[in-house]
Amino acid sequence: MHSPGTDDDGPKRHGDQPHAEAPVSAAAPAPAAASADDDDDFFIPADVFEEPAGFRPPSPQPSSTTFSREPSSVQPGTPKDFVVHLVAKHSLWAHWLWNAGKSMTNFLDKHKDMVAGKDVLELGAAAALPSIIAALNGARKVVSTDYPDPPLLNNIRLNAIENAPAYLENGTIVVEVRRIAI
Repeated sequence: MHSPGTDDDGPKRHGDQPHAEAPVSAAAPAPAAASADDDDDFFIPADVFEEPAGFRPPSPQPSSTTFSREPSSVQPGTPKDFVVHLVAKHSLWAHWLWNAGKSMTNFLDKHKDMVAGKDVLELGAAAALPSIIAALNGARKVVSTDYPDPPLLNNIRLNAIENAPAYLENGTIVVEVRRIAI
């Protein structure tokens, strides 16, 4: 069946001129073979947007790093070093131990009176170093939270378990997520 706007060879293309169909005879010349330069044979390979192997570095795996407190801030009976676990590559960059977290930890360690006997909330805790230091420095309660993604929250718990287990067990450190209505 012949549809309007098409030739027997397929859909009508831009630039094609309408023509009368001529009967094909045995003496008619064979059509010329298409050349590689023929604009009508434009082809985009399906893998044109694939990245070559090794183009991007591999995503980091879960890792750990050691954070050392400044010696003048370490009180007797508390650890000098913390082994801090970091999640695998995450869209929120939680696979890094950020300088802001290190700086806040050092600041709270030098100014223990800022948290002693007080309630502390750490938002975007990731590795939760400031939360752990706040608990060690006498905070009454520390709520440590991050984006509600299980790997992030489990990592906060893991760091509290490994670096300040008594504070997690007695409820000084609490890892939770709550929706905040604004």
